[in-house]
Amino acid sequence: MSLFGEPVVEQDAYTAVAEGAFRRLRVTPRGELVTVSLAQQMVFDGRVFMVSNATAGTATAMGGTGLVATTPALLIDAPANVALIPLEVRLTQGGTVGSGDINIMLVCDSVVRYSSGGTALTIRNMRLDNPNTSACTAYTGPTAAAATAERVLAYDLQAPDVTPVAATEHRQFIWRPDPAPVLYDGASLVLYTFAATTQPSWHFSITWAEIPSGQTT
Repeated sequence: MSLFGEPVVEQDAYTAVAEGAFRRLRVTPRGELVTVSLAQQMVFDGRVFMVSNATAGTATAMGGTGLVATTPALLIDAPANVALIPLEVRLTQGGTVGSGDINIMLVCDSVVRYSSGGTALTIRNMRLDNPNTSACTAYTGPTAAAATAERVLAYDLQAPDVTPVAATEHRQFIWRPDPAPVLYDGASLVLYTFAATTQPSWHFSITWAEIPSGQTT
């Protein structure tokens, strides 16, 4: 028996318990302890957010024709007292075909990088009743401050192609970190993507969790 009494089976309905109150552990009818992933629990808690194209179905041209630290394709800043935990970055080619091989590089930095310009993105809660508002900011095509302590999280090289003829062709970039970095107390997630003379266009979605930075240990 646990400190909170015998475990309970709840399949047809869930017992509501007030914040801060004790409750019994939940098990399946076979006796397995019911658990969910930390990421899914953060969704339940209303702490997971995402950004995607400003207009659904319309690819965004972004990134430029070379790697320039001050002109990233996309930038997400986490302010002081907030920890940002990346969960997924997904890019799919669309719109204008990039000229030549397309470079994709995802980095994080230990400072807020946004400087000016760009297009502000609407940050949405992954729990559709919107219990919390993101403290972060996100932009495509901004001018960024110089890199301070960039850490490369992922890199990919793709052939330019927006109309693949076979499902096996490599046309997506999907990054799901395990373990995930923790960006906190003024940090940034920065995406660079570029091709030789014509920048690529992308359908994209980026998902992350936010918690108070004091709760990361």
